[in-house]
Amino acid sequence: MDLKKFLELKNKNILICVSDAGSGLFISPIVPKIKKKNKVKIFSGEKSSIAIKNSNLTYIKHDNKKTFKQNALEIIKDSNYDYILLGTSLGSSVEKELTQLSLKSSHIISIIDHCPNPSLRFANIEKKEKNFYLTKIIWVISATTKKTLIKNNIKKSTIFIVEHPYLSCLQKVSNYKKNLIKKKLQIDYDTKVITYVSEGPPKKNIKWRNREVHASVIKKNFIKLINTVNSLPEYKSYLLIIKRHPTEKSNFLNREINKIKINTLIIEDQIEVKNIISISDLCIGMGSMMLFESALSGVKTITMYKKLSIDSKNIKLKNSIMIDYIRSERILYQYILNKL
Repeated sequence: MDLKKFLELKNKNILICVSDAGSGLFISPIVPKIKKKNKVKIFSGEKSSIAIKNSNLTYIKHDNKKTFKQNALEIIKDSNYDYILLGTSLGSSVEKELTQLSLKSSHIISIIDHCPNPSLRFANIEKKEKNFYLTKIIWVISATTKKTLIKNNIKKSTIFIVEHPYLSCLQKVSNYKKNLIKKKLQIDYDTKVITYVSEGPPKKNIKWRNREVHASVIKKNFIKLINTVNSLPEYKSYLLIIKRHPTEKSNFLNREINKIKINTLIIEDQIEVKNIISISDLCIGMGSMMLFESALSGVKTITMYKKLSIDSKNIKLKNSIMIDYIRSERILYQYILNKL
């Protein structure tokens, strides 16, 4: 079953369970559509709840005092669901626990809402076992992801390429809105805003091929950015916004951040992503979904992770997406100087 057929369902009891911000964004535009003709219940984690709140959707939050398995058991104890829609993540999650429970009467669908390391979303990292949390239906957003899953012995017939419902809704930000938010944040209209989209390093030190980007690689690329912005001419006004990843430690990269010479604004979660994007002249990072959001919002976007630039060209969307790959400090310097 693909997304189009899912949206045509009638008189069904549907459970949606998401934990990561990406899956929260994915479901936010489709819930209002399926709620019209079905009974829908949403369970959400901390990170996904941010996206769901911004869409004014009603949800039940995971209990942080309980284990993932306890939350999963609590979710399914009262109802028989016809369809269960699950987000996916690289680490342990409530969704993964739900795949292990006896839910024979339900059609279970997994969403892979991003491109990097798709096969790890079904893996048991601790046991180093792939395809441990597989479901019978998998939605992916690109042909590249589908090919990767097939190479990892996942049946082709279970994988459906779907259009990302949230990314497909994004439009270019107007100058009026950009200036309005700049004024609210007390940023001069003429200031060129460079936003660094931080990356969360792996939580556990488990050596396994194709895990998330290692902390040392993130630091190396961040230092390249610092060296570049520190060499920019003083006659131009720049602001570097650092958007921290929800899973990174508060002191991650602090030593490097202290070496930045230009004006800097560090953002945790107090400002909506779309507002950060709307004031940005350039977004730069590695593998974050926010880079897709910025590119589709008309903001110049750069990745230091070559694979993301390639993947971005294969995502199923209404509008084409352009994310440039740059890893050289010299080329990055010229790009900022000439295009901002």
